[in-house]
Amino acid sequence: MNRALRATLFVTLVASLCLGLLAQPRGKQDLFIISGTVMALAEDQNGYPVQVEIQPNDGESYIVVNDATGSQLLRFVGSYVVASGTITLDKDGWKNLTVKKYQVTDDDGTITPGADDAPPPAPASTP
Repeated sequence: MNRALRATLFVTLVASLCLGLLAQPRGKQDLFIISGTVMALAEDQNGYPVQVEIQPNDGESYIVVNDATGSQLLRFVGSYVVASGTITLDKDGWKNLTVKKYQVTDDDGTITPGADDAPPPAPASTP
């Protein structure tokens, strides 16, 4: 193979690799699995939780982001859960967990009925 052809192939290969790296999605985050007790971080004037965190046995705490999935954990204060999601650090260094999925369990990992175990709604009957 002549030198010009090898140089062209090399440049094409490098350009392809660079374009492939640039095409990767930005901000992709790894999923983490956190297990621990759901604890109330803040309550409203009636004593109902409005913000929760998950406290694993290792002493860390993860503030649960109050989105559609995370806000479901408000009703499980005091329960042990296994949750998967992404973790970000806020400006003060607190770990925030955006929950993708969760399961209410016993401390030993035994699954107990919870939100994920609810049966699907019955289909609507048609006349």
